[in-house]
Amino acid sequence: MTRKFVNIFYVAVALLFIHMGLAKTCVAETFTVYFSDDSVDVSPGDGICADSEGKCTLRAAIMEANALPGADVIHIPAGGSVLSLDPVDWVDDSAAGGDLDVTDDLTIIGGGAEYVKIIGALKYRVFDIRATVTISGVTITRGLANGSDGGGIVNSGTLTISDSVIHQNIAKQSGSSGGDGGGIYNNGYYRSASLTIINSTISNNTTDASNGSGAGICNRKEGDGVVTLTVVDSVISGNGDNRTANGGGINSSGTLEIINSLIRNNYARNGGGLWLGGPSTIAYSTIKGNWAPCISGWNGSGGGIYFPNWGKTMEISHSTINNNVVCYGGDGSGAKAAGIQNDGSNVSIANSTISGNYSSN
Repeated sequence: MTRKFVNIFYVAVALLFIHMGLAKTCVAETFTVYFSDDSVDVSPGDGICADSEGKCTLRAAIMEANALPGADVIHIPAGGSVLSLDPVDWVDDSAAGGDLDVTDDLTIIGGGAEYVKIIGALKYRVFDIRATVTISGVTITRGLANGSDGGGIVNSGTLTISDSVIHQNIAKQSGSSGGDGGGIYNNGYYRSASLTIINSTISNNTTDASNGSGAGICNRKEGDGVVTLTVVDSVISGNGDNRTANGGGINSSGTLEIINSLIRNNYARNGGGLWLGGPSTIAYSTIKGNWAPCISGWNGSGGGIYFPNWGKTMEISHSTINNNVVCYGGDGSGAKAAGIQNDGSNVSIANSTISGNYSSN
């Protein structure tokens, strides 16, 4: 065997081991959560989901997933799993305290929204998403963003939610900060953010703020970020309260697409169902029973949909907008449209029904 051949042989072997090592480090890990405790992982990055008692909790699994390279998977089986967050009283960005920070690509698969409930206990929001994440088969409830936005979830990554329920979360204003996106806050200030909702329910979320926006979902475009929200085969229902100003169901200044979905019984002073300031498409959907109440002496505007004077393009097709209500003062002065209030956007409506909307004091 020649020296040249030997050298080539050893180089090939070395490259093979390097390749095997890289392959190993990039293999997706799968963790199964069996315990409802809210305890931390003892050694994030070792590939073992375990707290100090050896239990794999949701927080411990997320800490492992954040520390490991590549996309990972967390299973939460059915069987009445109720995971109530009870974190230590400090906040960081590693999921070790406060809300559940997801900083690396992850898929969370629950055993069904009626069985698997992740509860914020009205102490912290539930999830802070900053990666490419898919969440399915869970209920996210009773999250609280106090002095911040996104009571249930704040997303600045790429998030897909399917077969899930986002219910009774609160974004609360403190001083001049926070109070938008009671259920979900999709924020692309620092970079692009994408949120997709499929076959899910966003219900009874609130904004406890003097000028709160998007009690169900706030799709907020700020700075140079590209922000998109897609809602498919879903229900946005019962979101808003007497302090919600803009968009009870959804407030969107980013790009929005709603397909085959139901927007009902939401309320806010402007846009009881929807407040749409960014390019929007609504198709094969129903917007009904939403309410724009009078708040603090202000008349309501757009019980079903409110379009501000931002000059964006809005398209509505094959949809129904009915039985929405707008409030006006005792003398009727300043009353606005109950179904759709358009203050200056480029709106086109085709093959749709607008009926039974009315004003009331």
